[in-house]
Amino acid sequence: MSYRLIRCSLEYGFVIAVTPADAGPTDAIASYYRCADWRIGDQEADRFHEVSRDEALSYFSGQAAHMGFGIPPDREFATLDDALAWRKVERVSGMPAPRFFELLRSAYLASEAVDSFDLRSDDPENVVEFNQLCLEQLTTARALVEHCKAHGEHVIEILGKLEN
Repeated sequence: MSYRLIRCSLEYGFVIAVTPADAGPTDAIASYYRCADWRIGDQEADRFHEVSRDEALSYFSGQAAHMGFGIPPDREFATLDDALAWRKVERVSGMPAPRFFELLRSAYLASEAVDSFDLRSDDPENVVEFNQLCLEQLTTARALVEHCKAHGEHVIEILGKLEN
């Protein structure tokens, strides 16, 4: 039997899985599972627990909007443990991977733009544009550091984990 994640929060701290993986919302044979970073009722955190179809589908409604809508992976999992392992990797130790990489990409693009300037130019517009790019690069770098701090990590630690 295979599983598919059908609902993910933005930071993958919450996911809903269904089995069989090709089940639709009206299939009577479908079973649903929920995993969250926090305890829900008497259910342990960071483990999949079976939930009813109605409960699982309620997480697609506006009442669950405070979690945001992350993009589920376009793949199936052989077991719920495999889905749990994928979730842990995607979280990059508690860091919402999409936002981290968005900030990292912005910092890289800003540094590439800064490197393209001829700093020996006397053109005042060149200096103003260069200063603006430096300010954007600094702002992005600060946002990256603050984002990491908010998740209990340091940029260097996360980059080291990504290399492994």
